[in-house]
Amino acid sequence: MQRSGGGFVAVSSDGKIATSSNGYTWYLSASHESNTWTAVRGCQGSLVAIAKDGTNRVATSDDGQTWFGRSAAPANEWSALTCGNGVMLAVGKQGAAMTSGGWEAPLAPSGLVATPSSRSVSITFTSGATLVPGSPTTTKFQYQLNGTGTWKALTSNSSPVEVKRLTNGVSYTIRIRGVNGTVAGQGSLPVTFTPRSVPAAPSQPDLDAAGPGSVTFHWSAPGSNGGAAITSYVLSAYLSGTKSRKGSCSTSSTSCTITGLTAGVAYDISAVAVNSAGKSAASPVFSIAASTVTSAEPSAPTFQSIESVGSGSVKLTLGPLNANGSRIRRIWIKAHFSDGSLVGKGCVAGLILHTCTITGLSTAVSYSFSAIAFNGVGLSDEGTSSAFTVPGS
Repeated sequence: MQRSGGGFVAVSSDGKIATSSNGYTWYLSASHESNTWTAVRGCQGSLVAIAKDGTNRVATSDDGQTWFGRSAAPANEWSALTCGNGVMLAVGKQGAAMTSGGWEAPLAPSGLVATPSSRSVSITFTSGATLVPGSPTTTKFQYQLNGTGTWKALTSNSSPVEVKRLTNGVSYTIRIRGVNGTVAGQGSLPVTFTPRSVPAAPSQPDLDAAGPGSVTFHWSAPGSNGGAAITSYVLSAYLSGTKSRKGSCSTSSTSCTITGLTAGVAYDISAVAVNSAGKSAASPVFSIAASTVTSAEPSAPTFQSIESVGSGSVKLTLGPLNANGSRIRRIWIKAHFSDGSLVGKGCVAGLILHTCTITGLSTAVSYSFSAIAFNGVGLSDEGTSSAFTVPGS
């Protein structure tokens, strides 16, 4: 029988291992192998058991219940075991003997990756091997912050592990080491991280200007950036009283303009701040009346691409259209000779994809193209393309 922490571990005459917290009530342990165990001893804070048969005839345990087989141990009929000066000595039949003094000390964990969050960090890693081949991986881990101070226990016995009660915005380094029994292994190389959370919400936006299909707002930065620099803000316009977003703008400053809104519609305007941890809660809403956004003729269309799609055929695609507060109802595209005169060929662009194809053009001839948009207010100015030569057949 052997003491183990606050209890006892014993080997029965038929080779079973049992544990007890008080010496009266005993429980068979979950042995690593179904061997006939002959002896158990404590050494360097761990328990060691030997067997006379079976696979892995030496096993170790931190608590007497869960055992790990040592595949490096020779398969002799081990019958006696003792510990002196941190060295285990096992004796078997016909004078066989073996010693071990270093199987508990694991090598350094490797491949540490830190994922910080608010006041905490999660660390993934690869556990270091123990010093004797065939020994199990480490079953306890400790950490040290900033290269100094006490090594503290981690609650998880495998990767990933979490360290809490940190300060947002403060840079830390962390090292991890494995412990088997009371023997600590080598510390890992340090990894650096900074805990952070999402920022606090910005202030309520204030209206600077309103125009045809657009509004311009400014706001104040939040009181806390969550421990990481604010990289951008997103200002959004929602249909009044809903979560239906109808427009937005993104900026690194504290002011921007939302375009593409519809005249005569009421909107709720709010802002969020963004840092490496994510988006803040939304700011308080600024509500604008239906009369705030006005309308005007569309802005002049722009050409996004021109491509040949067959002999004498050209596909034209327009860029995003600014309707200036009133829905676009028609878009015409016309072809021009190099002197600006009309060819007499054109197409009507779609209202969603803003694309159409003109056919019947002459090959090896240079053309330009123009586009005009119409909304409920009137016609836009004419947008023109650069010269394009229709490829020959």
